[in-house]
Amino acid sequence: MTVPSKARGRKIAWLPRTRIGNVALVLDLAMAAFPVWVLPSWYLVTLLVGAGGMFESPRAVVANSVFQGLVVAGTLVVNLAALLRAKDYSILLGLAVLPLSAVLLYMGWFVAVNGFPGLAGAG
Repeated sequence: MTVPSKARGRKIAWLPRTRIGNVALVLDLAMAAFPVWVLPSWYLVTLLVGAGGMFESPRAVVANSVFQGLVVAGTLVVNLAALLRAKDYSILLGLAVLPLSAVLLYMGWFVAVNGFPGLAGAG
């Protein structure tokens, strides 16, 4: 007679249980509150690249587009690390991966079809 093993892995839960899972959840909440960080990031990145008008300067548009893409990609990487590497089987993290992946795919499609934002007609 065999005894069933109780160590079959973690169960699925709504909230993350690991440290990286909690970091991913905080990043997901920050991404959901995007109006809070997008506009200040436009000001900051525009100031850092030394561009003139915030929405008029091609350098500002390019720098901010790159920054937004890096933020989305970084958040997606942290979510996937929590789910796959730390094996934090959280439903919220799994659900957050779907829109983050969709946004990143849309950004890639937009660049492939229309060119990089801010560089239209510059060449």
